[in-house]
Amino acid sequence: MCLPSDYESEQSNPCHEEDEGTGLRYGRNDGGNCVRADKLSPDEGPYSLHTVWDTCIIEKKLGTDPQTIARDLLDGLPDSDRAAWVAVPIAGWANESFQVARRKSVQYCVRVGAKCFYQQGSETFSEGAAEKVVIVNVAYLEQHVPLVRERLTRAGIRLGHLLNATLGR
Repeated sequence: MCLPSDYESEQSNPCHEEDEGTGLRYGRNDGGNCVRADKLSPDEGPYSLHTVWDTCIIEKKLGTDPQTIARDLLDGLPDSDRAAWVAVPIAGWANESFQVARRKSVQYCVRVGAKCFYQQGSETFSEGAAEKVVIVNVAYLEQHVPLVRERLTRAGIRLGHLLNATLGR
């Protein structure tokens, strides 16, 4: 059986995207793993920005039951949205997330002209250097919930379509 690769399944997270031409991945940023996110509360462990987008926003704002989340995301979704989303080639999924990563509010990078720098004054992350810190608080989570909901919904529709096509359904 042929299943989607990590590339296809991870295109909803903006921290997974990079652009060699702009240096968005900052050499060894590893998809947001070298960007530390401040703790949401004292009893929680340190997070990377990658973890915030992969797990934290979802669990804290959408819940922990995947079936409930999926039903909520799909409730009232117009067929026209489904059709439009599955028409986008896989490379387009990555480009959408790349554009999200470049948003100032995400704080994945600092825009300097057409480039994205790791942090002000430093184009790339250097091994041994202090990691950039993003303040992830309730306001950060709330601000990005609509975007996460949209990215997850698109990913679910697209992966479902890809699986159905692969399995001949």
